[in-house]
Amino acid sequence: MACATGGGPGLSFNFIVRFVEIAAHDPFFLALFGVSLYVFVRHVREAWREPPFILFGAALTVTLIIFSSPGTAKNHLIDLMAAMSILLAVRFSKDMKETAGMSVLFSLISIYIVLSWFPFTPSIKKSYLERGKPRRENVTHLYRQYGPTAAPVLSQHPLFSILNGKRPLIGDHFNLTVLRKKFPEIREDYTNKIKSQYFGSIVLQNWPPIFEKDIESVDDPHFKEKAEAFHESQRVDDFYDLFLEYYEIASVQRPFVYYLPKDLSQPTH
Repeated sequence: MACATGGGPGLSFNFIVRFVEIAAHDPFFLALFGVSLYVFVRHVREAWREPPFILFGAALTVTLIIFSSPGTAKNHLIDLMAAMSILLAVRFSKDMKETAGMSVLFSLISIYIVLSWFPFTPSIKKSYLERGKPRRENVTHLYRQYGPTAAPVLSQHPLFSILNGKRPLIGDHFNLTVLRKKFPEIREDYTNKIKSQYFGSIVLQNWPPIFEKDIESVDDPHFKEKAEAFHESQRVDDFYDLFLEYYEIASVQRPFVYYLPKDLSQPTH
């Protein structure tokens, strides 16, 4: 899976950094992960054969491997969260002395929840708002700014096609990457469509959140520096370099980055 989304030896050395960056958006997860890791390290010598310890160790190992790929996101923490919950539930049911530590943890989490209402405290909601929340306006912006020639749209977000009366072309970029690697005919089809500029526009998500503000024009002084960094973050395989030959960023309205065919990326008004 990690390799399919662009993971490799060069990226694998950064897997811990990527894991922390994603997990940091959820302080509640980080708190439980810290307790789970402490319980695991403290008792693994005498309890390593117990299923909860095996499950947690396996889930953590596989999750870190997956995070060697730049295509990973928060949903890849679900299995680890389940393993953490099982480990803590089983361990605390066997040793009631350790529940005192859990009581302290949940007291701290309760305090954090109250503090998260204040602007100076990071929270899941604030992290999503900073990246930009997908809205219907994001779709109408594309067609209002660039007209009907913006269709068909290549995007994993179906509303860009549905609200234009069309069928979505792909489910998500991960599946497209896998299909292109597995089936030569699909790879050839999309390669030809990119070279012929079949797509009126391509819409990617601003992830990692490199663009810190909306950009209406490439003349924006904020654009050049951030665009190069965004390009580097998206180079998970040769497909991105291919469509950069034929498409370029036209504007940014977070959380989306809009690409149009080269020489056609100026607004219609």
